[in-house]
Amino acid sequence: MIEKLTSILTAEALDHLLSNFTDQGVTDAILGDLSDSDLKNLGVEKLGERKRLLSAFKGVITTEVVAEQKIASSSFAAPDSPVQKTATSPTEATKESPFFNTLGMPFVPIPRFDTRFCVWPVRVQDYEAYCLATGTAFPSCPFTQDGDHPIVGVTWNDAKAFCAWLTKKERADGKIDSETAYRLPTDLEWSAAVGLPHEPEASPGDRHLKLPGYPWGLRWLPPNNAGNYEHDRADQSWEPWSRVDNFEFTSPVGSFEANQFGIFDLGGNVWEWCEESWSHSYPGYKIARGSVKIFL
Repeated sequence: MIEKLTSILTAEALDHLLSNFTDQGVTDAILGDLSDSDLKNLGVEKLGERKRLLSAFKGVITTEVVAEQKIASSSFAAPDSPVQKTATSPTEATKESPFFNTLGMPFVPIPRFDTRFCVWPVRVQDYEAYCLATGTAFPSCPFTQDGDHPIVGVTWNDAKAFCAWLTKKERADGKIDSETAYRLPTDLEWSAAVGLPHEPEASPGDRHLKLPGYPWGLRWLPPNNAGNYEHDRADQSWEPWSRVDNFEFTSPVGSFEANQFGIFDLGGNVWEWCEESWSHSYPGYKIARGSVKIFL
């Protein structure tokens, strides 16, 4: 049976590749087991298209579609083998076998913490599911986005409310247990996810700029295709720097290479909210990490 396969390929305007799949014996029953390398071998050349297909194929197995087990935010290092299964619980998640929640968001481990970190930022389609379920107003955006782009225009309180809703929903669905919750990452968890070593300072303000480097390495500016970083735009008031990527605004999650832990967009695309404040002296100043972009 290839009804789901045909529908998904058609929706992605990739129906011309259907024969590539059927010639290799791909059916609806194994869509959730396909990997990034499988899709590449089947003729899906663009990374963004492969990521969207992987997400859609997982949905054939899981059922619906949102953010983190003490979970956090960011694309997915797909399994190399189509026989490899995804994790059935957050505690079983690995880089190669992420845990997928009911919104199709994959979660992987990070160093030094028991937290499972979402491999891409919360997407437009994830936040739409929350807005539809709760009657929350969808945030306005001054540019066009598709469902696989990261959500922008959300406040820290909006992000917290989204996590609380997702926790309640996933517990009711039996996807996570009563001891597991979705939340924003702490500043130290975000640092671990991006690959920084342990920092002993007590607050984000104390840790700020103590360690050298950027998500792409030690040198400024970012190299080409290091991520979706701000470049010369008509509405900028500061001196522009050279184009790093081909996206004018946000890009689909997973459009660039993942880091060593299988996590994407920790540099560029959008700012990502963290759980705590800058310091005890500034409790209203919440932390956002990771971008050189205008919009969150």
